[in-house]
Amino acid sequence: MGPAGQTQRPSHPTPGQAHVRTPFRRVAPLLLMMGLVGTPSLHAQTATTGALSGVIVGVDGVPLDGVEVALLRDGDREERVLTASRDGRFRVGFLPPGGYVVVAERFGFVPVRVSAVPIRSGREALVRIELRESPPPVTDTDRYTFTQVGSERTRGSARSLDRNELLALPQSGRGLTDVLTGWSRGVPETPAGFQAVGLPGHLTAVSVDGLRFEPAAHPRLGPGLVHLGALSPSLLSEVELAAQDVDGEGGGVVGPRIRAGTVRGGDHFEIRARGGAGIAPMDAEGRLGGSPDAATLPFASVLLRGPVIQDTLHLAAGIEVGEAVRVQSPLAASSGGPRGLFLSGIGDPDRPAESRLGPTRVDTWRTISGFTRLDWRVRGDNTLTFRTHVGLARDASPAGRPLPALAPREGLEATDLIVAATYTAFPGDRSALEIRTGYEVSEREFGGAEAPPGLPGRTWIHEGGIVAGTDPVIPGRIRQSAFRVAPTLHVAGGRHQFKMGASLAARSVEEARALGAWESVGHPSLAAFNRGEGIAVSVDGPRRDLSFSRPALGLFVQDRWSPTDDLSLTVGVRADGESLPFDDILPSESWTALTGIPRERPDEGARGRISPRVQVEWTPGTGPGWRLQGAAGIYHGEVHPGIVAELLADSGAVRVERRLLGAAVPDGAADGAHRAGGRTLSILGPRFDAPRTQAVDLEVGRALGTGTSVEVGFGLRRTDFLPRRRDLNRAPTRFARDQAGRELFGEVQRGGTTVAIRPGSDRRFEEFDAVWALESDGHSTWWGLTAAVRHEGEGPLELFAAYTFSETRDNLPMGGSGWPEAVPGRPGGGSEAEPAWVEGRSDRDIPHRLVARGRFEVVERLGLRVGAAYGFHSGLPFTPTVRDFLHGVDPLGPAGIAGAGGRPLEIPTGVPGLDQVASQWSCVAPGGPVERNRCRTEDIHDLALTLEMRVLGGPGWALSLRAEALNLLDQGPVIPDPALFIVDGEGTLGAPSGGVLELPLRVNPDFGRPLAHLSPGRGLRVGFDLRY
Repeated sequence: MGPAGQTQRPSHPTPGQAHVRTPFRRVAPLLLMMGLVGTPSLHAQTATTGALSGVIVGVDGVPLDGVEVALLRDGDREERVLTASRDGRFRVGFLPPGGYVVVAERFGFVPVRVSAVPIRSGREALVRIELRESPPPVTDTDRYTFTQVGSERTRGSARSLDRNELLALPQSGRGLTDVLTGWSRGVPETPAGFQAVGLPGHLTAVSVDGLRFEPAAHPRLGPGLVHLGALSPSLLSEVELAAQDVDGEGGGVVGPRIRAGTVRGGDHFEIRARGGAGIAPMDAEGRLGGSPDAATLPFASVLLRGPVIQDTLHLAAGIEVGEAVRVQSPLAASSGGPRGLFLSGIGDPDRPAESRLGPTRVDTWRTISGFTRLDWRVRGDNTLTFRTHVGLARDASPAGRPLPALAPREGLEATDLIVAATYTAFPGDRSALEIRTGYEVSEREFGGAEAPPGLPGRTWIHEGGIVAGTDPVIPGRIRQSAFRVAPTLHVAGGRHQFKMGASLAARSVEEARALGAWESVGHPSLAAFNRGEGIAVSVDGPRRDLSFSRPALGLFVQDRWSPTDDLSLTVGVRADGESLPFDDILPSESWTALTGIPRERPDEGARGRISPRVQVEWTPGTGPGWRLQGAAGIYHGEVHPGIVAELLADSGAVRVERRLLGAAVPDGAADGAHRAGGRTLSILGPRFDAPRTQAVDLEVGRALGTGTSVEVGFGLRRTDFLPRRRDLNRAPTRFARDQAGRELFGEVQRGGTTVAIRPGSDRRFEEFDAVWALESDGHSTWWGLTAAVRHEGEGPLELFAAYTFSETRDNLPMGGSGWPEAVPGRPGGGSEAEPAWVEGRSDRDIPHRLVARGRFEVVERLGLRVGAAYGFHSGLPFTPTVRDFLHGVDPLGPAGIAGAGGRPLEIPTGVPGLDQVASQWSCVAPGGPVERNRCRTEDIHDLALTLEMRVLGGPGWALSLRAEALNLLDQGPVIPDPALFIVDGEGTLGAPSGGVLELPLRVNPDFGRPLAHLSPGRGLRVGFDLRY
């Protein structure tokens, strides 16, 4: 439309074809570069672009031809003009993500302007525009928002946030983790991690501008606080959380996918700067049992974007600096001093558990996230895009404080670098070619706590569940790098949109750990600790330096067929293969001679997999109304690099010795009977494979008018070939069962107050300690039902809420981290069947999850807005156990997990004090079912409030104040004390009778109480936001 409301038309426009009107010819080359002027017959959406289609009708519902449609970018002067076809339809693809305005105009009709049309990567926006007749001259314009006249076609079950939504979310300094917690199908494992649809966090994949990014993570810990530090939400244009990756471009993923799009440069300069400071944790003394000092957390970010060469070269660049904080509650912190490590009040039953476990401390990390993007029109409508990302995190905790006792859930030092380029060409009016390439480096250094003076190493006291010292397998350095190439070809033919392509990844892994000599010591009580009585495990091994490659290749083809304008069917298939260095696994001649089982598996390194996918979308009427969608597919993942590293490194060079200490040695024991040692091995189980997910998603949505819409979705996924481990060197015959139904392997004896297994009596071959078989026979089943409501438009209120009810079952006891743990009670080298209870409620089962957020504009003139974000989810399940020394020293170590952790109890009757505990925890009442995770911690609620107000402003600029109150309810996950019973060394230990050994059990009065709080504490952030 011209300045006077006149419309300038070309002499012979082709129906449905785009053209640029005379006043805007000077920006045509820019529009070509940005994909706004493209091929008339190709209207695809890609991994980094979206599409728009619509129909224009009169008030009687009859399609109108000859209607001119103008497409404008919000905040820019870019414009694309096309003419609707004879049936009133128009369609355009390869649109950069962002907000758009659609204007429809025809002589003799009132023009219609539709604002806030969301174009998102991989999605198609649909609009239905109704024009009403009016005699000239026409001076009015009918105005609508997209929610009143439009709908979206999506790719699978997904939740998408645009740039405005990202900037409006409360930010606690945890980057994308803050965004992920707003998805009702995802649950934070801790304040630093994330898991979704019943799968561990490391199976959630990340892609940036269509290219996958694999940040390094410790195999035993999974994603952590700075896992996605290179991808700051303030430097992104959109984020999508997809439970199912229907598009064939996504490969090697069995879990959800996070798709992030970067900010692009526009046709005019823009500056956005934010800065301020936060305070956290606040008022945490009572809950944490200590007096942690609140940390001041400054933050600042700057984003610049605009043209370098008008119509040819555009730049976007930004940087964000800040500090991240983690609260170390009692179990995860060491107090100093030699024998005074454990507080003298540890045995005082009148003191709450939280105050007996030691001090609380606050750790901080300085973080930097940088980003640049350059868009260049190379020739014609061909474009070349360069981008870089840098993420750094460095430990900024005050010197002199004790390091974490338990391993931190993130690297103390983190470095990420991404360099990528995308070339897009249009060789014809029915085809387009995208070539993406990139190089990434991700490194994590994990620290640990040295043993305080007077202690030999990692130390446990079973009375109270106290630990000091870091798990020695945690410290080290992990570095991953990858070079990726991903060409994709789009071809249009009639009502078909074909897409085919490939992805090649040349990846390498470097790992360095100095195992050396270390020791873990356990004591039954504080008194036994003072006497030097207990059991010790010593490990002696060489430095572990590994370097290996794992190249991967994927090919895909898919067709999106639209038999009608309301219905589309997408069918695709993807083939993936990866090569693993299993031919570098060293043999173990002694193990093979004893068992006939070879350790080397040279034929298992190359693997190929086929993944079919299908999706159906029906949007009757094009505009607002019903939307039905269904998707199904098979998705193959990749072998965890940590498993490959273990197979290459654990070849028998590490020796383990177990021995009894002090009075724990029984009177009259023969020389050497109190100690035993052997080498450790890890071998690949038969038919080992990477995880595979079979998934189905159904979704029904309905636009109710006035910007309100509702949707209901159902998802079902079964993931097989998850890794587990078992000890092939465990004695095949049990010594006895205890009164709680647990199997005991090895001779049980008592020395002093220590009840333990005689070292070596639970081993098949004395030359070896544990021989771990890594097998892929684990599985997980998740199903969930989600209901969501959204309200947005031109009014003052924006609202979104979603509730998910779900169930997760698996055969992975103690498998919450996703690392293959030993399964309690699972047969070792024998032929016994696996116990029935192994299949049960998952450690990641979260039946209820609610997220809600809203924003209300109080005074439009002042830009005064208030917002709130609320989250709720069920507490984490856990299994009551017995704390003892019958399955190793460390209850969190592989041996302890294999024998006790996660093994449900047949709760005996008549134990003094059990009725009192059962009155508070009904899940431990005697006679209940023998099942995993029968107990659950308290539900978790989270509330954050935001306040925004414009304080200064003028033509083209504004300065706003923003305040955020975070985690106002001060709740978060906890580590509960799972020990229902403790073996009492002062009691009587009899001999086995009828295959049952009565252990001297006593009730743990602190059962279920928090050993550690993982809440980050309350926080406050105040800052200013400058837009120019």
